Amino acid sequence: CNSILLKDILKVRKYWCEISSQQWSDLQNLYFKLFLNPSGDVNKVLVARIIYTLTRGLCFQTDKFNSDTLNVFSKVIHRARQERNLAGLEHIFAAINVFLPIYAMNYRMQVCETGEEILSTVLFIWAQYKPKDALKKQIIQFIQFQICVHHPNGAKTQEEGAYSSTKWQNNLYNLYDLLANEITLISNRGKYSSGSHSIVLKDNLVELMADSCHQVFTEDTKVLEVTQSYTVTPQEDGEGPSKRRRIELGWEVIQEHLQKSQNSFDVIPWLQITTRLVSKYPRSLPDNELTNLLNILYQLLHQQRRGERTPYVLRCLKEVALCQSQK
Repeated sequence: CNSILLKDILKVRKYWCEISSQQWSDLQNLYFKLFLNPSGDVNKVLVARIIYTLTRGLCFQTDKFNSDTLNVFSKVIHRARQERNLAGLEHIFAAINVFLPIYAMNYRMQVCETGEEILSTVLFIWAQYKPKDALKKQIIQFIQFQICVHHPNGAKTQEEGAYSSTKWQNNLYNLYDLLANEITLISNRGKYSSGSHSIVLKDNLVELMADSCHQVFTEDTKVLEVTQSYTVTPQEDGEGPSKRRRIELGWEVIQEHLQKSQNSFDVIPWLQITTRLVSKYPRSLPDNELTNLLNILYQLLHQQRRGERTPYVLRCLKEVALCQSQK
């Protein structure tokens, strides 16, 4: 029955016009309940695919949204963490990523608050459950939109249009810490793989790290102690105690990563991040860090004139030059 609904009805666009707004909403609620409380023979991945398609139909065929939808999505994410079961979660996040941008047009604050509530859970799933690439891609898209809706056009202050609570700021620091660890893991894996393709970070990860650095880097704070929520181990009666961790912030961190190793597996990811950071946020590079950065890039170029890192160094130099012209 579920398979027939998905393949023979929901996949046929002409039927979409015959489904009323209420029917879209009722079907979505029905399949949310089925996903959260499945019977033994229910295929959760298939149910999640139906939820994704129903969410698209609800967003594109109607202009009436149930305010409880955000709460249900939140409940699904928390349940996945508690049950340590990622089945179908890729499609649930895909549905969230369709729903949130449309809902945020009129309810930005609600979307921001939902993001603040579930981001620590999302980071925990990423760090502890090692999701596959397809799910990780959807998670990154979700986080990117949350940064966008909290910080339109990269805004960092309330006067510029940012919506940033203390809870959200702590989420950003945890995100930055997780991404830095993720990049280190990717670099280390690359050292034991063949081919230069394993060195390069995917564009979405580079973009997310650039957005994260832009928000957490300030000239005042170089070291910060944060509550590391994504390493908490759930206990039977709830969440365990959060760990405290000191993290380093600022352009000095980027420069250190560019200098500390001669290995391209360590250097190229941070060249990618630096390039995207200065191209997307030209004013993020402080004037007093310009000379240091140029010296480091020159040294990298001098050390390996025709190596695999050379195109990345040249691209970074180009973006640094362009960012200075835009200041």
